[in-house]
Amino acid sequence: LMYGLPHQTLESFEKTLDAAIDIDPDRFAVFNYAHVPWIKKHMSLIHEADLPSPEVKLRILKRTIEKLNDAGYVYIGMDHFAKPTDELAIAQRRGRLTRDFQGYSVGGDGDLLGLGVSSIGKVGPTYVQNIKTLEEYYAAVSEGRLPNGSANVSRFPLSASPGASNYVVAYGGPVLNEVMARNVSAVYDPRG
Repeated sequence: LMYGLPHQTLESFEKTLDAAIDIDPDRFAVFNYAHVPWIKKHMSLIHEADLPSPEVKLRILKRTIEKLNDAGYVYIGMDHFAKPTDELAIAQRRGRLTRDFQGYSVGGDGDLLGLGVSSIGKVGPTYVQNIKTLEEYYAAVSEGRLPNGSANVSRFPLSASPGASNYVVAYGGPVLNEVMARNVSAVYDPRG
């Protein structure tokens, strides 16, 4: 669920929350709308005067926590709630719950390869986010640079063209970074 949306009130959100509780899901994620028109240009179409005040949003969050607790949900953290029998709640009780930029997890803290525009990856303690625009992403990958905005060019000494970037004109098959950047036909299956 998301609160802090235009024209939203405590009462209107409470109706939505009640309807969602009636569905009886195992988990809830309840996010505060982040109005960032300087990053997401389309958000400039929303008039800030139509957004609930910080005080109203705080009342919505407080009421959400109360209602979900009353309905038997466990507060997992930040914006997540789960039934006591859910694996997140169980992991929390056992001290095995982990959190990363994607949310809470019971699967441990593994590495994650982010593929595509704006994706986020993590190896060990290091996070990296890929370039956020398609044009810049295509250019970086085609030039042999990592798609995270780095100026470093990746070379593949054991490839058919040692010392060259990963874009090899003579090779007719897909190259991983090129497939990632221009996946037009790489996964086409004529059989459907």
